[in-house]
Amino acid sequence: MSSALTWTKQGERFVVVGRIDENADLNALAQEIPAKGATIDLAGLTRINSIGVREWMDFVSSLDPRPLRLERCAPVFVEQLNAIANFAGGAELVSVLSAYECEADGDSINVDVKIADARANRMPHPPRCPRCGVEMIPAQENDLYYRFLRYK
Repeated sequence: MSSALTWTKQGERFVVVGRIDENADLNALAQEIPAKGATIDLAGLTRINSIGVREWMDFVSSLDPRPLRLERCAPVFVEQLNAIANFAGGAELVSVLSAYECEADGDSINVDVKIADARANRMPHPPRCPRCGVEMIPAQENDLYYRFLRYK
């Protein structure tokens, strides 16, 4: 597993992959965000350590007043949203990835859930396991996983 944080720019959208830690150069990413703002796809995040938390919060703070939208936030990002007040700063949360697991064979997949749907308690129908066809279950109870919605 690579520890580097990388991103690709697709118009006004950035796809971020890797770890947010002491090696992540979020200042370089901030310099690429245009004045009119951007959307950041966080599905590829694999880890955020304590230094990465500080770096991320400094990053979102440095972008103010540029509008920032966060989509497909990986479960490791959602963990931080639930643990740290204002982790997303002024960014708009568009969607998160919710992990589902198969009780029969242990496979897991992530499902993109729109924040507006989660707020309205319109959760997606549980997916079926691609290997065995059994209906999968959420890896974490919705009340716990979406706790950050109480504060954002």
